[in-house]
Amino acid sequence: MPGSPTVKFFKLVAATLVLAVAQLTWATDALLRIPGGLRWVSTGSETKVWGVGPTGRVYQFLNERWVRRPGTLAQLSVGIDGELWGVTDAQRVFRWDGRDWRRISGGLKQVAVGSAEHVWGLGPTGWVFQRVNDRWSRRPGTLTQLSVGADGTVWGLDEQHRALRWAGGDWEQVAAVFKSISVSDQNNVWGVGGRGELFRLTADGFQLERRKDAIRQISSAADGSVWVVNDQQEVFTWRTRYEWVATIAGEPRRAIVWAPRAHLGNPAPVVLFFHGRGNGLVSSEPGREFHRRWPEAYVVYGEGTSTFDDRSGIGWGLRFPHLLYSCGRRKDLDYFDALLDHLEQEQNVDLNRVYVAGHSSGGFFTFSLAELRADRIRAVAVNGAYPSYVPVAVHIDCGNTYRDAIGVRFAGNNPTAASVAVARGQRPAQED
Repeated sequence: MPGSPTVKFFKLVAATLVLAVAQLTWATDALLRIPGGLRWVSTGSETKVWGVGPTGRVYQFLNERWVRRPGTLAQLSVGIDGELWGVTDAQRVFRWDGRDWRRISGGLKQVAVGSAEHVWGLGPTGWVFQRVNDRWSRRPGTLTQLSVGADGTVWGLDEQHRALRWAGGDWEQVAAVFKSISVSDQNNVWGVGGRGELFRLTADGFQLERRKDAIRQISSAADGSVWVVNDQQEVFTWRTRYEWVATIAGEPRRAIVWAPRAHLGNPAPVVLFFHGRGNGLVSSEPGREFHRRWPEAYVVYGEGTSTFDDRSGIGWGLRFPHLLYSCGRRKDLDYFDALLDHLEQEQNVDLNRVYVAGHSSGGFFTFSLAELRADRIRAVAVNGAYPSYVPVAVHIDCGNTYRDAIGVRFAGNNPTAASVAVARGQRPAQED
């Protein structure tokens, strides 16, 4: 079907074929650069992200790009249910009705929305107001910034930039000083330090997450979405990126894993990419950028190892259909199994939507996985590789002859015919 995850996977691979030849802007660690420039960003959930451009134009983030919407604002805020409010430079208040902005009585310099039931604002002098029964009700305190979560949790900053938490009748001071604060619910609170550092609230207080990003403003949502704007009005979204390491056949092996941009609670699909010979993670991660193009999926960049044929660079020792694991050389197959086992046990993945892509040497490996691990893979895509094999004597370093090595798996001595059979979905006549 046109919108199915499998179709999206193949479109994703096709798009990255162009990216492979160019170094695009990308972010290391967990902040992923999003094209475009904003002076303010707000997220209510993974699918509800809005922003204000440098000149005040309003944008909505749809299908991985910014779409212009009517109006000119100074600041806006969107809730988990899509409730959207904004204020102008003249401190006029507006509410989005789905097609355009509707004027709301009162004057504010900032509005904060957790949902349609939780709307707060700051008046021109910093007075705090809560929207109750379609009217603005004054609350104690004077603040410079305000943030409201989907559950009604409210935090703010005073004139000394001290963090305050609303206790239901007044404000409680928290041991933290920020220039920007965002709350998505009582368990998710983020702050930006005076030098642009990024902090997150834990059971032990606010803990430093990132140190050198010159972040100016932050917005978070209850589903885990976090967006930031830096001093240069560049936009980033928070992603969990980590390095997985395991020992396979006595050798340390690694992979880079990007978790989904938001944690919606539902199992997410998996995309694994295997690079060509000699490339490694240095080029595959920034060159392909699967993690940018499918942010709802787990994206894994695998790294090969020194192969069996003494060529320069790292690659993959399993080249379809010459299944070298029959000769005791199955470390790449074990690597794949260990990596997928890790995702199954440690992450919230959908094992019915595992997709594999490969380039060159990684493409041959991908063809092999399509046959050897068909029970664990939904679809594969390759470029720079083909499902055939040219026999080279040096590739066989165990007791088998070339004909015997092929025969172990395919019960035949014609690798091209075996390739065609597998491509057509036919199973080999003999299993080892």
